[in-house]
Amino acid sequence: WGALIGAFVWSGASQAIAGARSAQALEGISVAALMTPAVAVPSGAGLGAQPDADVDVVLVGPDGTPVAYVDREAAATVPADRRAATPVAAVAVPLPADVTVPAVLTGRTAVQAVGRAARYSPVMVVVDAEGRVVGLLRAQDVIAAVRGAQARGRR
Repeated sequence: WGALIGAFVWSGASQAIAGARSAQALEGISVAALMTPAVAVPSGAGLGAQPDADVDVVLVGPDGTPVAYVDREAAATVPADRRAATPVAAVAVPLPADVTVPAVLTGRTAVQAVGRAARYSPVMVVVDAEGRVVGLLRAQDVIAAVRGAQARGRR
């Protein structure tokens, strides 16, 4: 009996240690570090108003609420002589409500917030403390960071 009870205790302790390491590893996850910079552009703007290609673009409605983001690959297919006349919405991916994530989130809180938002969209809008658009965050980047953190936590 002693050996059986010892085995259960050992198994539980091992799982607790692994969970603690995993939680510790998640503390290195940061929304701000994983996002790509983005700027807000009015949803009625023309594609010619889009900033340089190194920055993501989030379309916002009249009240400043994010409504879509520009698909860079689609935008790149628009000929240069047609960009000014092409509405930016023509190369945009609509965003559902509630897919904003605060830039200040880190650790388990960040992962949980991304998990909630990712139920609605694989791409989330990152906002600063005042609610201004500062970036885009892709769920796949967060998943990769979590897996990497967990792998480091097992060592």
